[in-house]
Amino acid sequence: MSLSLSTTESARWITVCGEVDMSNAHLLVELVEHLVDLQPSRLVLDLSEVTFFGAHGVSALLQAQSTATRGGVPLTLTPPSPCVAYILAVTDALGEFEVPPNDGVDQRHAHDRRQPAGALARIRAGIA
Repeated sequence: MSLSLSTTESARWITVCGEVDMSNAHLLVELVEHLVDLQPSRLVLDLSEVTFFGAHGVSALLQAQSTATRGGVPLTLTPPSPCVAYILAVTDALGEFEVPPNDGVDQRHAHDRRQPAGALARIRAGIA
């Protein structure tokens, strides 16, 4: 997993790439804790480049959300990669996060024209 941080006028952005698993999920939580201490106006987690997302990733996101809420910092997820969206949907954790609607094909994944099935299809359609 790699984490990168960028700052805009309205938010601090954390971009997560690669595999989020038991060996590294805590790093995301620690970065969110540090940023919440700095009191940004908003935190945005970009999970669109995550290639593996397991139970430890879900736990890390829930911990990050809890930390941000306690610190009074709104936390938003960008439309996540298919594996993240699927795991959040099947664990019923997606409702815990603010995820703006994906109003079109994410250009970073434009090459992937496969149709998602089940819960993932409802997420992408904005139904879930």
